[in-house]
Amino acid sequence: MTGENYYMWEYWRDKKGIKDALDYYPETLKEDMSLKQALAQLENAERAINARMEELACETPWED
Repeated sequence: MTGENYYMWEYWRDKKGIKDALDYYPETLKEDMSLKQALAQLENAERAINARMEELACETPWED
């Protein structure tokens, strides 16, 4: 891979979260198919969760 600073991964992940931490590794993300696929799965899972929560919000009557 590239000369990116992998030893900093845990720091960036803990500080920024996985998706934002990957911004510090653009070459690795570009070259590593496993990481690309994992990121796509993560983003799809987040979309599915948000979509379902929105559905539930529409289905559930508002309570005071």
